Amino acid sequence: MFCPKCLQEIPASSAACPFCAHNLAPGEILSARPGTHAPPPPFPRPAKQSFLSRVPAPLLSLITIVGAMLVLMMGYYKTKLWSHGVLTPEASGYFIGGLLTPTLIAWLIVWLTTRKRVPPVPGNHKGVMGISVALLVSLLSLSGELSRLRPSSENETRERIARLAKEATGQAPKSAEQGKFDGIIRPFFADIKKFNDDYLAEVNTLDKSAITPLYGAKTFDGDSNLGKAIEQLRAMEAVEAKYASMEPLLQKTKERLFASSLSDEEKKEFWDGFEGSFRKSLKPRDDLNEIERLWLKDSISLYEFMQDNEHSFHVKDNKVVFASTDLLNEYNEKFQKADTERKEFLAAKANFKKLQEEGLGKIGLKPADLGATGHN
Repeated sequence: MFCPKCLQEIPASSAACPFCAHNLAPGEILSARPGTHAPPPPFPRPAKQSFLSRVPAPLLSLITIVGAMLVLMMGYYKTKLWSHGVLTPEASGYFIGGLLTPTLIAWLIVWLTTRKRVPPVPGNHKGVMGISVALLVSLLSLSGELSRLRPSSENETRERIARLAKEATGQAPKSAEQGKFDGIIRPFFADIKKFNDDYLAEVNTLDKSAITPLYGAKTFDGDSNLGKAIEQLRAMEAVEAKYASMEPLLQKTKERLFASSLSDEEKKEFWDGFEGSFRKSLKPRDDLNEIERLWLKDSISLYEFMQDNEHSFHVKDNKVVFASTDLLNEYNEKFQKADTERKEFLAAKANFKKLQEEGLGKIGLKPADLGATGHN
């Protein structure tokens, strides 16, 4: 009980307050201090509901199932792009990894954001949250794959070809495959470099002592000199004929392409464009080889004519003197024909070298980068 004056707690049987000496009238003692009553409990506020709480449970389950199917479809499509449509063990592993990654990321995010929620987040809500994260991760991953496969600009294509050529010829370290055709283009440039190197190696071993200077009077002086001149011209002709066609390089590239894991459609599309472009670029080279072939053929014919008539002329003061006017006229005719073709060949060779430099220059290369000398 409590004193009504000082509000101190006093025995219930007290007639006066032992603290303030206040005389207590019957019934005056208070049962509790004023103002000490506990306030009534607050009116409970309704729990804040999330958006998912307003969605029917069957619809949440349907959203989760559809989302899972979309993640599966995006994973399959991304794998198809990556493997170029060819199902291999590596492609299967890539597909499984492509599904596990968004799934694990989604699980981790949902677990971190809901583990301390009170009350606990319902399972179907977690399912929708998780599949939303997985969809986002899958979409970003697919976008990355699509951007990697987007058509390259002209400058990007030139830079990539130049890079592959330099890697193929040992001028730059080999980089990781960045395009699905890198494994076809890079070896092609390596084949060209080897082709040119082999050609130069054989040309440099040719003996030209008997035809230096070509058509000079001393090269016609005597059967021995004539025989050597013809032999050396024929050796030149044989080397040029051996390396006249680059068809073996084209066929080697074709075999490499069709043995790759690319789809049939990709192989056909690449080959149609590559073959047409390569054959077109070979036209100036083929024309040059034809001019050279005719020049060497008529040069051999001139020396063979001189060998057949070696007793009908002699060399005096570094000039060829014929006993017969008819033979002199025939000699002049053959000489003029061969010499004209030689000049045409040299002019065509200079023009081909210029075209070669301009063409390779567009992709940042020089003929020497591929072992070319302006002829091969």
